[in-house]
Amino acid sequence: MGQHSSSRAGPGASFPRRLAAILAGFVLIALLSHGILSLLRSARAGRAGFGGARWIWFSASPERHPARFTALRDLTLSTVPRRALVRLFVDRRFTLRVNGVPAAAGGHQPGEAASFVDVTPRLKAGRNSFAILAESPDGIGGILFALDLGGPAPALVSDGSWSIDPTGQPAEPPGLHRAALLGRPPLFPWGWTAVEGVKR
Repeated sequence: MGQHSSSRAGPGASFPRRLAAILAGFVLIALLSHGILSLLRSARAGRAGFGGARWIWFSASPERHPARFTALRDLTLSTVPRRALVRLFVDRRFTLRVNGVPAAAGGHQPGEAASFVDVTPRLKAGRNSFAILAESPDGIGGILFALDLGGPAPALVSDGSWSIDPTGQPAEPPGLHRAALLGRPPLFPWGWTAVEGVKR
């Protein structure tokens, strides 16, 4: 009679399976934690009035030299809103025009609060244009924008649907390109102060 060898694995054979299960558990915990943190961050930004807004700029990797450009977006309204409030942060300088009329000017630096602008008198039924002329001495910066019309969420926010006019003119000539998305609030280096604080 021939000898038969056992096909059973020894005690050490289950170690790779246990290790794989432990690693999978860590990955699952990390993914869940990231999802929970993202939800909490989105909820916090929403309470601050910037729900759904993204930091935008003319480029995701700008060169280090002075920059001047205009971010453009239209919004069509069926009626004139009773209240229209803009929350805006632009690092470093800005002029906000609504329907071609200057509505606010100023600037921000990391650690400062966003500006709060009442644009109710500037709006009309039909197409409304928003133009943010932004300037930066070193080309680095960001724009965060939200328009509150009294609804549960902002009626207009800064996101990838905005257009960039690199000439810095508050108009819409040929050569526009889409705004670069930098990320969700709060985002380094601006932090939660830019989102939750409001400079009157």
